[in-house]
Amino acid sequence: MNAKDLDISHDPLAAAGITTGVSGQRWRATVTPWGRVEPWDHTAGLDWFVAADDRWHRPAEEPTLRQQRVADSAVVRTRLRVPTGDVVHTVYSVAAGFTIIEVLNESTMPIAVAFTRSDVRSERPIIDQPIMGIELPAGSCVMPVGHQARVRIAIAHDGSGPGPLPAGLPEVDQVVRGWNTLVDRSGRMNLPDTDHSATLVAQSRAARCELLLGEMARAEDDPARFLVDLEDLVRMGEPVDPWLAELAAAVEALARDQRWESDTGLEAAAQVLARVGDTRALRDLAKLRSRRGGVHPRPDTAPHGFLGRWLEQRGARGTEILPEGIPSAWWGVNFEMHGLPVGAWGDRGGPGLSAVSFAIRWHGDRPAVLWEITGDPVELSSPAAEPTWRTSGTQGEALWPPPPGEFSVAGSSAVSMRVELSARPRPAQQ
Repeated sequence: MNAKDLDISHDPLAAAGITTGVSGQRWRATVTPWGRVEPWDHTAGLDWFVAADDRWHRPAEEPTLRQQRVADSAVVRTRLRVPTGDVVHTVYSVAAGFTIIEVLNESTMPIAVAFTRSDVRSERPIIDQPIMGIELPAGSCVMPVGHQARVRIAIAHDGSGPGPLPAGLPEVDQVVRGWNTLVDRSGRMNLPDTDHSATLVAQSRAARCELLLGEMARAEDDPARFLVDLEDLVRMGEPVDPWLAELAAAVEALARDQRWESDTGLEAAAQVLARVGDTRALRDLAKLRSRRGGVHPRPDTAPHGFLGRWLEQRGARGTEILPEGIPSAWWGVNFEMHGLPVGAWGDRGGPGLSAVSFAIRWHGDRPAVLWEITGDPVELSSPAAEPTWRTSGTQGEALWPPPPGEFSVAGSSAVSMRVELSARPRPAQQ
């Protein structure tokens, strides 16, 4: 499996299915763990079945079924094993108003695929013929698929029913790139998987896809998570104005709540208010923050709904980068983090609107840091990683001393130990 294709078999987000749809449009559906598409508008679901050279295969019952988010996006790929290879079922939605179901036959023998709806758009005519050897709901249809061939059908979001599938619709790779571009606006991390960090990053990106499609916490139920969700949405380009009243209520609800989640929610609220330039609200928030006292340390594991922010705080918090130092599991391994919110609480009563991107490249047992700041000026430091290092420069590089303790460069998983100071991190996206 490609490392960028997240295996969701152990992803709690996927237990009840994955949402498909288009950000900014109303139509949504759930893709079940076996690939059935269940529209939220209560129209009929669309299930699939495969006739191979041995028998009919029912995906919901097959032990060899595997499902992935493609490159951490809202594109869902389900693989079904048949005797001579895989049948690959992919679901994705496009802005033209369709959810496309693509079935690719990677086996060495022809197959037939049955769908439980025939009121769909199709690239080729759907022939009304009896389906033998399996009991399916009325209105089902079957389509032959040759070796290395595919079929594509689509559900029209406007309910317009059957007909030809329009030409020129985006291919799956284009849709994946679109989702990745959108999610990258909220920040980007390339972390080692020596402690499963890369897997957690993939899960946090999947959570942001769900967030863009409507899975947002309610302010009255979980005000801290609501504020973190709102900041993520704003960083990905969603407007703030419809949420300002709920933001104020959520901040008030957290005034006396002494938890890391509440600290993080208030930090998120400050970032949102800084983006809209509400200096009065920022001053009020600064007073509230002062009354609450110091912030709580990051917990050992991420609370539900806070994975993205929990990971980001390994990279930056306040004006510090790597506030807990470089984790020992990352020693000798190159990594980078982009677009992390940073900033000191200053004269405006709130944080500056700044973001840092940085990379660690190893020179033997010494880490070299390359950084770039966008937005308001800020002085960075890293007391836990290198106590003597401070900088107000908007970009630069520095060679830090070895981390405390011993580790073997030869035994590390770094691809290259050569410092590449000319390869600056990509600027943070605002």
